[in-house]
Amino acid sequence: MVTSVQTISINGCGSVVYNSITYTSSTVINDTVKSIANTCDSIIRRTTINVNLVKTTSLTACANEGDVYNFNGQALITAGSYTATLQTSANCDSIVNLYIVFKKINTQNFTGCDSVLVNGIMYYQSVTLSDTLKSVVTGCDSVITIRNIAINNSKKTYVTACTPNSSYLFFGQIITASGFYTHSLSTTSGCDSLIQLYLVLTQTQTQNLSGCGAVVFNGITYTSSTIIRDTTRSLVTGCDSIIRIVNIQVSNTVDLQVSSNTTICKGNAVTLSAASTTGTITWVGFGAINPITVAPSSTTTYTVTASNGSSCLNTKTVTVTVEDFSLNVFTSNNLVLPGTNVLLQTSATLPYTVFKWEPVAFFPNQNFKTQQIIADSSINLFVIAKSSAGCKDTAYLSIIVTPVDDIYVPSGFTPNGDGKNEIIRVVGQGIKELDFKIFNRWGQLVFATVEKGKGWDGTLAGKPQPAGTYVYVVRIKMNTGQVKEKRGTVTLIK
Repeated sequence: MVTSVQTISINGCGSVVYNSITYTSSTVINDTVKSIANTCDSIIRRTTINVNLVKTTSLTACANEGDVYNFNGQALITAGSYTATLQTSANCDSIVNLYIVFKKINTQNFTGCDSVLVNGIMYYQSVTLSDTLKSVVTGCDSVITIRNIAINNSKKTYVTACTPNSSYLFFGQIITASGFYTHSLSTTSGCDSLIQLYLVLTQTQTQNLSGCGAVVFNGITYTSSTIIRDTTRSLVTGCDSIIRIVNIQVSNTVDLQVSSNTTICKGNAVTLSAASTTGTITWVGFGAINPITVAPSSTTTYTVTASNGSSCLNTKTVTVTVEDFSLNVFTSNNLVLPGTNVLLQTSATLPYTVFKWEPVAFFPNQNFKTQQIIADSSINLFVIAKSSAGCKDTAYLSIIVTPVDDIYVPSGFTPNGDGKNEIIRVVGQGIKELDFKIFNRWGQLVFATVEKGKGWDGTLAGKPQPAGTYVYVVRIKMNTGQVKEKRGTVTLIK
């Protein structure tokens, strides 16, 4: 059996489908058909597949917006991707892909007064800005944005004004206080024209000052009435902003003469006087009385004024110093025996001089502060002294001279609280027992005692008795057993 060979050629562009198989490249396929009667090939079929490749070309192009771009007979006016198929000698198309960009120009206009905010940036001057967006594919400019920024400046006018009035009219606005004020006027450019006013309303300040004899103002002493004008100028306008008028009224000082400070002895009085040729005299606490007589118990200051009916007063003071001078005379024992030598001593609350002792016969040296006498019999003595200011005081002392067997009752006592001669009592030597009684002039018993050394202080039931003469009766039993009785009078002195 003779084997036959069949040859087939299949051509395609880009790919060939044969027996449901896609071929993208040229190839030869051998296919055999076997004989049924024997096992040898009866037909050999040889298929030649020819795959011709499609040529693809990618192009880019840039054009201006509004232009027409010719692409294989196509009139292109918008950006995008375009495809053109071209016939080749192998009857396979050649594909051309085009991406074209039409450059677009955007123009933006911005206007403002004094400033414009564009994309977060504040512009204060006119300027033109260009912003380009490039195509990622073609690399050429695809969008150009042009921003025209126009700044129109507002016109500013500065003016000043001064007025002595309480108000000022500014474009219909009534202004009553100094300061800065602004008014806007519209212009053809749409930007306001600003008029700025600095206004000074002149203020007048009046101040009244008064004084007696002189007035001090700004460190200057004025002794007569006057008017002072003082102005404060505005640094901006140069006009007077404040006019200050100071009225100074100086009144005449009231003359006043007054007694000098003085010193008096306690218990004495002094006359104080004042004089004025232009005013009325008034002593504080005494009214219009002048002069005044005072007897203060302690140092006191007195105030006197002279007034002429205005606000002017002249005030002075006088101090009266009260000297409390007290003299004391004492001895170690004023109950002595006859012929005893007695030492007398003095003391005082202030420096002093002694000028008199009584009885004079006992004291030949009258100015001695210490004396010494021989007591033969009982004696009442006193001494007078004066302080450096001339205050006098008298001190009293009783020297009781008693025989050993005698008794004595003083003739008087002064229960006035000065610590001197405060009680009346029985004195004597060798007293064993006593009964001492005192009666007033009506026979009323005012004091009684059986105690030696105890005396009467001038009171009855705690109440001071009046000054005067009182009768006493004393019954004494001596150490020797002798009984004596004595009667007499005693004077209570205040």
